[in-house]
Amino acid sequence: INLIFYSEVTGATKLYSIDIREPKTKLNGINYIKSAVDDLPSLNLPKFDAIIMTEVIEHFLDPDKALENIVNLLNDH
Repeated sequence: INLIFYSEVTGATKLYSIDIREPKTKLNGINYIKSAVDDLPSLNLPKFDAIIMTEVIEHFLDPDKALENIVNLLNDH
């Protein structure tokens, strides 16, 4: 289960990977956060330009609430 959050701030790209488990391997340039989607509002994350989810939604206990938390992290533009 993995969510990738992309943000471009003043020409710099920032990538965050959020998962409930520690990754087996870590890549340079990615900020890894161990967390559940339910906890996203409490993480004080920046707004993102794009969010990519792979093999995720079927694992959410409350998909509607999880998607609401994710959408709230998107930039308005």
